[in-house]
Amino acid sequence: MSGLAASFTDVPADHPAYSAIEFLKERGVLSGYADGTFKPAQKVNRAEALKLLVAPFISQKELTDAAVLPSSYADISQDDWYMPYVEFARVANVIDGPPVKTQFFGNRPVLKVEFLKMLFLSSGADPNSYSEIRLPLAHDAPNID
Repeated sequence: MSGLAASFTDVPADHPAYSAIEFLKERGVLSGYADGTFKPAQKVNRAEALKLLVAPFISQKELTDAAVLPSSYADISQDDWYMPYVEFARVANVIDGPPVKTQFFGNRPVLKVEFLKMLFLSSGADPNSYSEIRLPLAHDAPNID
């Protein structure tokens, strides 16, 4: 990837994550912000984390089909960029939907435990396969249950 212009104004070629960011950008997993930045030091929110996890598995047709579904969450409108990813993930049982969860909280920073659960479910792994681990897997979720 050397010799190519950086995709994002705030991720120069000497940035430690440059190659990974460019790789995921080329594959449509990352898109950055409208102002041409990536904001590599910013915390990832729940909507961004979910897109990272499901984008490699969703076809353009599935994304288009999910975009016309009504939002199942009270805090997501049809116009929110992440709505189709959330609906795809809900239908695929990657995230909980109504009646268990009625709000998604897309702009809230994703907790590590939430990310791990979505990662396991989006890749087809059984999240209960690791139930013998009793230590907290993330400092942001100290309750091991």
